[in-house]
Amino acid sequence: MKHIIKPAITLFVAAAIAAVSLGLVYEALKGPTEINQRKARELLFRQIFPGDNFAFEEIYVRDTAAPAEVAGIPAGIRRIFAVRESGKQVGYVVEVVNSRGYGGELTLMVGFSLAENRIAGLRVLSHKESPGFGNVISRPAFGDRFRGLGIAPFRVVRDRPNAADEFQAISRSTITTNAVIGAVNEAVSWFENNAGRDR
Repeated sequence: MKHIIKPAITLFVAAAIAAVSLGLVYEALKGPTEINQRKARELLFRQIFPGDNFAFEEIYVRDTAAPAEVAGIPAGIRRIFAVRESGKQVGYVVEVVNSRGYGGELTLMVGFSLAENRIAGLRVLSHKESPGFGNVISRPAFGDRFRGLGIAPFRVVRDRPNAADEFQAISRSTITTNAVIGAVNEAVSWFENNAGRDR
């Protein structure tokens, strides 16, 4: 029995030291990571709503322990930002996640204009798609395809769109396109039901 106890204690101590070390590293990196994420969001905000007159105020952050849907906010929505111009609210930016991409989870920022009641633009905050498809959805030109589109649930089509609610799939990448459109539709659903309530 003694020959088992000593290695067990050694293993336990080593595991405890490793756990504490990982915790310390996580805490040390958490600050810079959050700063980098804020900077990335700020950059995307400025691409969706170009110009220096816009201010962005976070009005909702999903609690990670929250149930799938909270007070009418779909499960994929992580953050909501009010967009103000000279103090007046002019839109929203919704951060939404879809885990059904080809490589897994992707996170989008979808902007909405209150004056036009349309999508102001889209940008990809993060993704795990393969380089080819990931590069396509990360380009501003892809996000700008959404600029000016109406507020309606979209569906993916393989050929050229014939209706306002159709969005043409990225060539050979229906899974990635479906994940993007799924995320956009969640943001659209929230906007349709809640736009302007907090103005």
